[in-house]
Amino acid sequence: MAIKNTKLGGTDISGELVADYDLNDTFNACARLTTQVYTGTGFNTTITGAGSNEDSHELDAIVAAKLTGATYIKITIVGKADCTHNSENASSKIEYKIQTKYTGGAYVTRIGYNTLYSLDHQTNYTNSTSTGSVVTTVYYYTLSNDDKTNGAQVKIYTNCTAGTNGVAEFSNTNTIIEVI
Repeated sequence: MAIKNTKLGGTDISGELVADYDLNDTFNACARLTTQVYTGTGFNTTITGAGSNEDSHELDAIVAAKLTGATYIKITIVGKADCTHNSENASSKIEYKIQTKYTGGAYVTRIGYNTLYSLDHQTNYTNSTSTGSVVTTVYYYTLSNDDKTNGAQVKIYTNCTAGTNGVAEFSNTNTIIEVI
């Protein structure tokens, strides 16, 4: 019997008998891919009225052993964004920022604040305007040698900004961290 492992952990087998140990590499590779599904509220953010509000959350560290042979960390953020106008000139927006670090190092900004969702002010405003949407953003971070040697960690920020009588709100649904 010949066993050939593919790069993503798949196994091709030629022969008649297969034992569980022949397939362990496949299961181990799949277990390595998704390292965290975060459904918490650590970076949920809300602002009502003129101003801004920022929050952040540091996700679990990824140990170096899970990064062996990997090139990227895929960060997928899925959440609910909602912006409301209650008066003219009440623009609202929701932004996110992603930082990474190798274990023991300092955080480095990989994506500076980038607009995730916005609602611009309206002239001749007459009614309250509210919009809500499920938003998704995906970012691929290229692992450094320090990450591969020491492990890596991700920190996510959200910032909500609103004008007079405006409201902006972001709620995390799930954030998925995958090693690929």
